[in-house]
Amino acid sequence: MFYSNNTVYRSTDENQYRIQSATLAMITAAYIVTSYLPLLVLLCYDFAVRALISQKLSPLYHLSRYIVNVANIPEYNVSTAPKLIATKVWLVLSLLILYFVLSGNDIVSLLLATVLLLCVSADALMHLCVGCHIDALLKRYNITITSLKEY
Repeated sequence: MFYSNNTVYRSTDENQYRIQSATLAMITAAYIVTSYLPLLVLLCYDFAVRALISQKLSPLYHLSRYIVNVANIPEYNVSTAPKLIATKVWLVLSLLILYFVLSGNDIVSLLLATVLLLCVSADALMHLCVGCHIDALLKRYNITITSLKEY
């Protein structure tokens, strides 16, 4: 946990988050190539439980935690808030993909899946969290989206 001006901030391990992004990128790429619906449902489930309930219910959280422990990668703690906003944005995007798949609009769903792939790949490979930049942009212009706030 971070402490600043008598305020407590929750923290998360950046290295574990990047490994988790890499697994999300692989699952998204596999979905784009195969159009196998259970892969998309796995993405939606993972984003939903991490964004709305607890990351401890996420299978990809446990996989990335295991990889960090086995590889003995040191922790690098960062604030959880931007990562949570990013997860909520990816949840909305993955649900949109699911909606377009179920409505039969495969072209739009594949385009949105490609956007999701690019975003999670950027975080995994280049340490560029697109959702975190969206969060920073909203904060810069003092825009608050109530449904995205952390309570």
